[in-house]
Amino acid sequence: MAFVNNNHSLAMVPYVRQSDVAEQSQVCAHEPIKARVQRVMDSFCAHMKSLEENRYLSTYKALQLGGKETMESRMIRSAIAICPTHSEEETALRLFNYNKATQYLSHLTDENLSELLTTATPLGSGIGGEVLSMEVEGVPLFVKKIRLTPIEQQHLGSTLNLFELPSYYQYGVGSMGFGVWREISAHEMTTQWVLNGECQNFPLMYHYRALQRSTPPTMPTSEQLEERQRYVDDWNGSSTVGIRAQAADLASADVVVFMENFPQTLYKWLKAEGDKGNLTEQSIANLERELNMVTAFMKSRGFLHFDAHFHNILASNDHVYFADFGLAMSHKFDCSLEEMTFFEKHSSYDRYYVVSELVKNAIAATVHEGSEVLLNAYLSTEKMTTTLPSAVASIAERYRPIAVLMDKFFQGLRKESKSTPYPEAELSREWAKLQDM
Repeated sequence: MAFVNNNHSLAMVPYVRQSDVAEQSQVCAHEPIKARVQRVMDSFCAHMKSLEENRYLSTYKALQLGGKETMESRMIRSAIAICPTHSEEETALRLFNYNKATQYLSHLTDENLSELLTTATPLGSGIGGEVLSMEVEGVPLFVKKIRLTPIEQQHLGSTLNLFELPSYYQYGVGSMGFGVWREISAHEMTTQWVLNGECQNFPLMYHYRALQRSTPPTMPTSEQLEERQRYVDDWNGSSTVGIRAQAADLASADVVVFMENFPQTLYKWLKAEGDKGNLTEQSIANLERELNMVTAFMKSRGFLHFDAHFHNILASNDHVYFADFGLAMSHKFDCSLEEMTFFEKHSSYDRYYVVSELVKNAIAATVHEGSEVLLNAYLSTEKMTTTLPSAVASIAERYRPIAVLMDKFFQGLRKESKSTPYPEAELSREWAKLQDM
């Protein structure tokens, strides 16, 4: 898995002046044909590499302008369409599977779909819902069941903050999310980006359906009530967080989401490659590049993932796919003024979070003994006395100030208060320094 882009448009072939051709002809008149062809190909490849690097730099910088559509972001989306990250064959297969799965699932009755789900393989469950895997018409599916609460049944499709949850509930430290319809809306956006050829780095949503749960809701036990109270206390005692949790307990239906299946997480891929000794400075740099391109793209579309750790990013065939939109936020949602203020302040949150996760996971994957001690030293403000592996040394040094700030922020969220101030100004200053390097 190399995380490289080998697709080039014919429109990018360099213009060659006639004077250059004449000069080269004189110099190379006695050069063997095979050597001449090789030299020309080497020159062309070097030129293409330079073009690609320049395109990345200009694209990346332009996409940092903000979370609103701009002339620059439109140009960038056009450039991505001309020079896609995926090959035509990969894209064609994804669209073929999308059409096949979508048509099959959409024609099933609720009863038939519920019966089909009984054949699925459970993968686990958590605060975000239950996940399963299955196959239809030869297409592998990843399935997620999300509780449909009573208030959400009364406001079908609404992206309002129906529970009036505090904005800090957006942070991925145990949040249940703001509701099923925001998650579905996020999937609709990302799926459309893939279908439009704007950005391929998201799993396609094939279908979703609200289905009655097979067992009716039951009253929580005393132990469960005590656990919920601890949960509420952890979220600054927010009563609306408690109401949100209680509503999930009372849900009599699920919204079942059927998605494209990429079974390997980026966390597992990095660990496996590290165990095999396959991680190099170049492979990590290529991964960094694709991750940064996706976070920049999301930012340009006014979209925040808010939980892009490496268990929520998938890896397949040299690419990454941002998944699990339980905490996603968009300027297209029906947000309050307070929420939009929070959104604007966090417009660059994903890029800081993702590069911090990249560095931490890359260090853990390349340091096989004492990685936890080394990570603690890395995330402190003290001078490091241990040399990092060459594969991660450069990227770790570059992003250390960002990683330290993000780690301190999350320590505050977990151990002190969910109202811990987000260090936006400090992060922005450190990021600006990186652009000048």
